[in-house]
This record gives sequence, structure tokens and C-alpha cells, in this order.
Amino acid sequence: MSLTVTIAETLTLNEFDSGSSVAITQGDVTYYTKKVVAITTDSGGTSLYTCSSDGTSADFDYDLVKHARITNLHATESIHLSVKVRTGTAHYVEIIISPKGNFVINSHNSWMSNSTTVAQGVVKEVKAKASGSGVSAEVFIGYED
Repeated sequence: MSLTVTIAETLTLNEFDSGSSVAITQGDVTYYTKKVVAITTDSGGTSLYTCSSDGTSADFDYDLVKHARITNLHATESIHLSVKVRTGTAHYVEIIISPKGNFVINSHNSWMSNSTTVAQGVVKEVKAKASGSGVSAEVFIGYED
């Protein structure tokens, strides 16, 4: 089984179609989870999911996660996403998801982390913090069993 994700942009400028479409197929996706999570404004944020090398001490095995999408469902508030990357010591990649925006992670076991040196790491946790109240995120994860 596989998961195909299509990103389509529809744009007409000066009567010319300038849009495009890209489809990415992730093989070996046999299961998925989709949930809506209320996102806090507290400084610690809300844990969306965790990963480990075997999945027993976390929500998922990072080698088996093929696709993850986080969608900000709020119309005016942003989500501050924090991706914890383990490279021997923990590093964080920070992303802002604008209102109604998305962020996609295709691979959980090949991330670059840059502090004083660059090292390859794996995704250990994805957390979110809202810029205001009433913010929710849809979390979709396709994975292999």
C-alpha cells in the first residue's frame, strides 16, 4: 500500500495559467492516524507526537513514519512548531505555521541540526504552541506497521 500526496497551486496571472501540481508517493504506508489537537499558549506547548528507535517508548518508530502533516485550523492565529531532533544531544528546529497553513515532514530519520556543528539526526518529538487562544491543529501521520 502507498500514500500519494498532491500539492496543487492554482494561479492565473494576466490571463495565463501559472499554476502547478506535484504528486509524491510514499510506499509502504499501511496505517494512518488523523486527529485534531487543541494547542495551548503555555510556554511548554502541546506535544503532537513522539518518535523513538523502536516505537515502544514513544508514539511511533521514526524509521516507520513515512509522512506527517500538521495543519493549523485557525483563521487568524499562528502555530509555533518545535521539532526536536536527536543527534546525540537534542536540537530544535522551529517553524511558524501561519493561519490555515500546513507543514509536512516526509522523513523522520534524516534531519539536519545546526548549532555549532551540523549533524544528522532523527525526529524525536513534535510540539506546538499557539500564538493566541482557540487554536487547533489537524495531525495526519502515515506509517508502516
